[in-house]
Amino acid sequence: MDGDMAYDQLCFGCGYGSMCVNNQPFLISTTESDDGFENAKPDGLVGMAYDSLAISGTTTPFSKLMRSATCQQKVFAFWLNQNQRDYEGGEMTICGIDPNHYTGPLIYTQVTKQKYWQFTVDSLRVKGGLVSSNFQAIADTGTSLITGPYNEILSLYNYIGVAYNYYYGAGTIDCRKINTLPNVTFTISGQQFTLTPWNYVIRPDKSKMCLVGFQVLALEDDLWILGDVFLGAYYTVFDQGNNRLGFAQSSPPVKGATTIRNGYGYMIWCFAVAILIALKSK
Repeated sequence: MDGDMAYDQLCFGCGYGSMCVNNQPFLISTTESDDGFENAKPDGLVGMAYDSLAISGTTTPFSKLMRSATCQQKVFAFWLNQNQRDYEGGEMTICGIDPNHYTGPLIYTQVTKQKYWQFTVDSLRVKGGLVSSNFQAIADTGTSLITGPYNEILSLYNYIGVAYNYYYGAGTIDCRKINTLPNVTFTISGQQFTLTPWNYVIRPDKSKMCLVGFQVLALEDDLWILGDVFLGAYYTVFDQGNNRLGFAQSSPPVKGATTIRNGYGYMIWCFAVAILIALKSK
C-alpha cells in the first residue's frame, strides 16, 4: 500500500465518553496491492502494536492515547464471543477492562519484545505429550487461527490425531466427531490455558466439514501467533503501561458452540474517525 501522510483528530467511541487524540498522523491510501485491500469493506486499519511497527516512525493512536492524561488505565482489552448464535460478537474496551467478560484472576506475562505483543510460552502439550517448549508467541486479534512453525504444527496434528490438509492450510474433520478430539494446553507464566475441541474447531455455516484451527505460518524467529481461536477462549488485556499481557477465562463459558463464525470475531467498534482511509486514486 502506498499513499500520503495526513493529520487529523482521531476519536475512539462516539459522542459522550469518546476518547480523542489530536494531530494524529495516518496514511491516505492511493494505491493498494492486489491482495484483498481493493475489495475490502472497511475504510481502513487501526494498528495496536508498538510504535516500532508504525510507518515512518510515527506514533500510533493507541500509544498516543495511552500516554495522555485522559487515559488513566494504560490498557485496552478484548472479549470475543465464541457462540456464533449470539447477536453480540465481542467487545473492545479502551483505558479500562470489563470484569463482566471474564472469570477468575487475570494471569499476566511480560512483553519480551516491544514490537508485536510478544511473550514467552512455557510449553504446549496435548494428552501429556510435549509439542513445544519455551517459545515466543504473539497475541493478535487480526489472526483468525493459531499459527506456528511447520514442524511443531505437524507434531501438534499428530498428537491431536488429525491429518494436516495443505489445500485448506489446516486440518479438517467431520463435525460429528468434534467430541473425539483431545484438549490442547498452553502454559504461560506457569498457568495452564486449555483449549477444548469446541474452542479450536471451526464450523463454517451449514457445513458438515469442520476446520481444526492450527495453521503453518513461517515467521521470523519461529514466532507463534495466538489468534482468535485462543483469544476467544481467554479474555485478553493489553497493558501498555506495564508492558505486559493478561489472560483470564472468558465469560460466559462456551457451551456446545463452535468457534467464532468463519473464524472471525464480529466486534462492535465505533470510530468517529478512521485511522487509515482506503481511497482509490482517481
